[in-house]
Amino acid sequence: MQTLDVTPNTFEDFQDYESNIIQDIVNDAYTLTVLYKGEKVGNTMTYPTYDEAHHQSRMIIDKHRVQIMHGSSKEI
Repeated sequence: MQTLDVTPNTFEDFQDYESNIIQDIVNDAYTLTVLYKGEKVGNTMTYPTYDEAHHQSRMIIDKHRVQIMHGSSKEI
């Protein structure tokens, strides 16, 4: 047996999640909003770099997935 696609799955591959990272040129920052099935997860936050916003996106999605698996629907 062989795997057709050998690229790893990441948090960006999860269905129903969307990470919006928008660059704010005026304030030299990046704004992050995470959505799950079209609903906002947590608060919209601002980060000084794209990498920090991207990392936080992964952290929010991972935490939210664990809460969903355990049947909790409370906010992050």
